[in-house]
Amino acid sequence: LRMDDSYWRTFGGADLESALQVDPEHGDSPVALIDARYIVELWKRGGKILRRQDLPKEAFIDLETVKRLPHGKGGCLRVIAVSHPWQQPDHPDPKEVNLTLLAKVLERFIAEKRYESSTGGEWVEGGCTYACFFDFMSCFQKGPDGKRTDKEMALFGKALSNMMVWYGHPKTMTFKLTRLPKGYPNGFKFPE
Repeated sequence: LRMDDSYWRTFGGADLESALQVDPEHGDSPVALIDARYIVELWKRGGKILRRQDLPKEAFIDLETVKRLPHGKGGCLRVIAVSHPWQQPDHPDPKEVNLTLLAKVLERFIAEKRYESSTGGEWVEGGCTYACFFDFMSCFQKGPDGKRTDKEMALFGKALSNMMVWYGHPKTMTFKLTRLPKGYPNGFKFPE
């Protein structure tokens, strides 16, 4: 991590902060970014993506850490917005198709060497993570009963109100996952 957040400030990271800051009225942030290392490890151990409310603390990367990450590929902030098709109304990826595609790419991004100007201009081995916006994991989702609590609904509404900033910010990357499972929609659950 960098000692300060100058790269974050210079390249417009402040535009993302309001969604990541804790809302004092509701005690949580509208959006929580996911640590790319968690996504890769989840895939490697055969796990499934879970809604934000069900994720362990180590899945998330906090705002202060994100602000101090070195620049990402192509001089971007180390923030990746994931655009993906939902395969069922209640779960976007029940067969881990999106998780597999995303984790394979993130694994390469994390491992990639990067040029570090703050150390006098040298190439540094990978190992630095990215913060990922993945809607199902980053925003409060409906529970098995098809509902959100009042707090979750309020924070979800705030997340929706500025969701496009994740995909449209000039210094974030957007990954578009467009592949659907073979034979889709056979074998998936849909309401009547």
